[in-house]
Amino acid sequence: EAYGNAKTVRNNNSSRFGKFVRIHFGPTGKIAGADIETYLLEKSRVTYQQTVERNYHIFYQLLSNAIPELNEVLLVSPDPGLYSFINQGALTVDGIDDVEEMEMTDVCCIKRGITQSTNLPIDPFFLSAEYFFLHPIPFDEIHYQYTKKNPLRIPRIPGFSFRSSSIFLSRRTLSDVDDPF
Repeated sequence: EAYGNAKTVRNNNSSRFGKFVRIHFGPTGKIAGADIETYLLEKSRVTYQQTVERNYHIFYQLLSNAIPELNEVLLVSPDPGLYSFINQGALTVDGIDDVEEMEMTDVCCIKRGITQSTNLPIDPFFLSAEYFFLHPIPFDEIHYQYTKKNPLRIPRIPGFSFRSSSIFLSRRTLSDVDDPF
């Protein structure tokens, strides 16, 4: 839930996941099967929130200082007001304790085998923390390339090569309606 729930105008802990049910019909017109796809309803929430809303809970949990050594390793300050992708809306939510929620998220991740302590190649907390450092990335408006005026300060993620991925972070992609990529 930490990765898929957020505060909305109507609900403090609203699931932002959707489900798409595809029904398959046989040659006679009878139902032959079905499949369900789960997807994230609001990708735009990652970069923009209304003033009464909040981004996905995981970002505030990571900054809650529930695990102080994690903040040190991730190179983050426990103040969500410092990060422009998450400080546009509400920073806290009535009835949600980000410290307690982060502790539960951490325990769940350990139990499910998806955190650093289980030797996964890339820890999801590290990947989530990368998000704090991606804005604002200064671009040269003429060449649409990253300018080195303000070098990116990004923590080292075990198993992740920033160098090989830097092209995705340092080149703005422009596309038009007819270009699917």
